[in-house]
Amino acid sequence: MLHNLRKTILLLSFFTAYLLPTEAIVQTITRSIKDFGAVGDSVTDNTDAFIKAGIFFSNFLTNDTTGILIIPSFDTTYNVVIPAIYKVGRQLVYQQHFNDTVIYNGDTAIRIFNHADSNQAAIIGVGDIYNNYGMLQLSNVHGMLIKGSDATHPPTIKYKDSLMYGSFLKPDSTFTSGAFTQTNLTASPQPLIFYGYNQTQQTKGWIGHFIEVKNCSRVTIKDLRIDGNNTAFIWGGTYSADGGIQLPNAGICIKETDTIEVKNVYANRFGFDGILLDDSTSYVLLDSCKFNENLRGGISCTGVKHFTATYCEANENGRTIPDSLSSLSNPGSGIDIEPDFPDSCKYGYFYKCTFNNNRGPAITTNQFIAPNVYDMHFDSCTIYAKREIGIFCTGRKYFFEDCAINAPVAWSSVGNNEAEAMVYKGCHFSDSPYNGTEYWEYNKPLILIPGY
Repeated sequence: MLHNLRKTILLLSFFTAYLLPTEAIVQTITRSIKDFGAVGDSVTDNTDAFIKAGIFFSNFLTNDTTGILIIPSFDTTYNVVIPAIYKVGRQLVYQQHFNDTVIYNGDTAIRIFNHADSNQAAIIGVGDIYNNYGMLQLSNVHGMLIKGSDATHPPTIKYKDSLMYGSFLKPDSTFTSGAFTQTNLTASPQPLIFYGYNQTQQTKGWIGHFIEVKNCSRVTIKDLRIDGNNTAFIWGGTYSADGGIQLPNAGICIKETDTIEVKNVYANRFGFDGILLDDSTSYVLLDSCKFNENLRGGISCTGVKHFTATYCEANENGRTIPDSLSSLSNPGSGIDIEPDFPDSCKYGYFYKCTFNNNRGPAITTNQFIAPNVYDMHFDSCTIYAKREIGIFCTGRKYFFEDCAINAPVAWSSVGNNEAEAMVYKGCHFSDSPYNGTEYWEYNKPLILIPGY
């Protein structure tokens, strides 16, 4: 009964915040992605259409208007009704540029993309070098709905094949690391074959986020399938500040935003995270979503408070690239709760979620950031990991209730008083295989309790 009451209180607090806008709403502006030129025929490049949609809603909503962007679930371009697949993805090499412009009621808004800095990336994604904005970028929007037109048949947005991600050499460039040297004598960027820790800005190649929501409030995203298509990447070396590729390519990136709902959305197969919650974001609800087969992680929490996830999946992350590249990004976890100092992550509630068979830990909070993580409640969740570190939760006041924990608990708490202790209540611990095939690879205890 107590966990049901807690769930009800958390959901009510979210919806109370969501239903009480700070401004009087008098008008809603609705647009279809088709109004910006999109074609869901699985062939046409729709990069410009999604950029223009972001330009429109970020610049032409006023204090007393909200926006609705509808992405049709079916395409009739060739007079045949087919499930819509919107292909996207564009990268620039040095000295390439393009602009997207939207005119509304006589006013003009423009977004400029220009790879003009020879000291920066070998190849860049949609955004710019210093502000890695998403393709569909919402900025300073307060009241917005992005949705597929048919909830039972959500439309698919899929990235094109052969996008470059990692470290690449520009034409006529040489990379040296110790005794290793590689020179590119071609006229186009070439993958860096050295798989060490390369931190040379000039060699990085990135794709960009799909949706970025920044400095916004009261935003809902629902009924979409977003496919990063990372199995078709051209992988290049590594680019890293702290281990593996850490470059912009999340399905959804949310920063400095409050009151956001993501429902029935799949953000799978990205080079970064399925969803990133960053920079003092608050009041987030994820419902019936899947964040699977991404490289860095399914759900990354680097600065979020009052966060609820119900019936969500964060499975098989860190596992979608060839085995020879299996360590390209840390932590490769289901959910990573590690705020960037001095930010914090507090008051998380996860109900009937799964964190299964990720290459890294199922759930991660490392000991170095533990003091900035507080009150995380996992209720009736399923957790599977066969690696030695399956659950690595060192924050304060972690509570696992009625969970199926098929994972080794390598760290369980660094709290130094009873109020901050980790609690397991009604949980079932097991070393059973995942789907009857993925067996544990070690013989350590189910629970290792270090520290306090």
